[in-house]
Amino acid sequence: MCFHKSLAQKESELLAHYAASFQSITDELEPIKERFSVLMSKGEKLSPLTLSTPNEIHQLLTLYSQKDALPASLTKPELSELKWCLKTLSSFRDNGISRYHENGFDYLPTPILTAGDPQNFKLFRWGLIPFYMTDKEKAMMFRTQTLNCISEEM
Repeated sequence: MCFHKSLAQKESELLAHYAASFQSITDELEPIKERFSVLMSKGEKLSPLTLSTPNEIHQLLTLYSQKDALPASLTKPELSELKWCLKTLSSFRDNGISRYHENGFDYLPTPILTAGDPQNFKLFRWGLIPFYMTDKEKAMMFRTQTLNCISEEM
């Protein structure tokens, strides 16, 4: 058996092994899908589009990002949240993950196997929360903006 065929066989075995775990990922993506549909329904041009056409949605969101092009129905934070939801949902497909690299500044949820439940993936969002943040809502917002730190102060 050639090396490529053995890798493909190993990949299919892993996909079969973690098939139930992929279901746990889709369960955790449901709130993001709901929020995405709510935000999509706010825009007149966005409401007829679905996740099956992510390129068209992305092009329209890019147009909205230009100066003075934002529709009255969406605010800037809603637009950035809509972009984040689109990136997150388009990176997960029915048969697994379609992301082949990670950009830390996208702050997308990443599936992780934990020691407590090694058979199921959990979605984790990465970021740093400074010690001086006391309000949980502000801390969660700040976490999505902080990636770097000084190692001596960690």
